[in-house]
Amino acid sequence: MYAILVPALILPAIFLRHDALPRGRMAATIALFCVAGLYLARDHEHRNAAHALQRQEFESAVPARVSAYPYYWHLFQWYAVAETKYFFASSDIDSGTGNLNHSMLELVAKPPETAVTLAAKKSYLGRVYLDWARFPLVTQTASGDGWEVHFRDLRYDYPPLRGGSTLSATVELDKNLHVVGEKFGKRSQVPPID
Repeated sequence: MYAILVPALILPAIFLRHDALPRGRMAATIALFCVAGLYLARDHEHRNAAHALQRQEFESAVPARVSAYPYYWHLFQWYAVAETKYFFASSDIDSGTGNLNHSMLELVAKPPETAVTLAAKKSYLGRVYLDWARFPLVTQTASGDGWEVHFRDLRYDYPPLRGGSTLSATVELDKNLHVVGEKFGKRSQVPPID
């Protein structure tokens, strides 16, 4: 991907006349065209990945919403998330071929809404997180004499990071469902999904 930007640094030094003024103008122009080309290529491949994902079926369920997120060094490999009525599906997708990587496919059932998760969603952190999250997964676990409700946005759950996203949050509730603590990021412990 960055091979597109390398010519912007090298070509001007080769082809510029040394008496040309102002110095660096050609380099800036080439760099601008390379960056624009990179954005156009990324946009095209993103659309290909999203369309290919929309055509997929996950256990006979068609996705209601889909999105694809880039990998830093790959133009054609994207992290894909799809939402169906009952679960989320995530995997890698190749935007060039439209093939989903079935060995990395993870299906995550949408947990049922409970009084505990509703109380956590009404907390300040819960409201802010759900306002921002695109594919929120909200789970609860018992903790001592209360509850911990974990928020995770699956768009940041790239396969190497699954279950340990830095953009997760936790709301702690007592047995009466009053908020006693809120944590954001790596300080919160997100339990693995069964």
